[in-house]
Amino acid sequence: MIFIKRLLVILILFISIVLIVAYFMPKEYSVEREITINKPADSVFKYVRSLKNQNEFSVWAKRDPKITISYKGTDGAVGAVSSWKSNVKEVGVGEQEITKITENRRLDFALRFKKTYGRYCNWLYVY
Repeated sequence: MIFIKRLLVILILFISIVLIVAYFMPKEYSVEREITINKPADSVFKYVRSLKNQNEFSVWAKRDPKITISYKGTDGAVGAVSSWKSNVKEVGVGEQEITKITENRRLDFALRFKKTYGRYCNWLYVY
């Protein structure tokens, strides 16, 4: 009986510590990656701003070659949307929308995972 009480106390302490640590963890985080491309920034920017070109380096397209992708709006302009659907669980259903363009400097996107994670995030390319 004493063993069970001690085990319960240890378990409650462990769960309490995990919850306290989780409470103080940041609610948001960011991931940054950098590569160098030996081409003029304006030509790289024109290429990357096209949602149709992004399939060549898309993580989702690589995980599912049979992914279905559709486009709305003027490609490469604010408001353009690329939507995808996949039967692969890690890819799921979602869309990305160009939300802001700072010419030859930065592209901002809204990324919405509709089925897989039910999450929304913002991400950007900076040149």
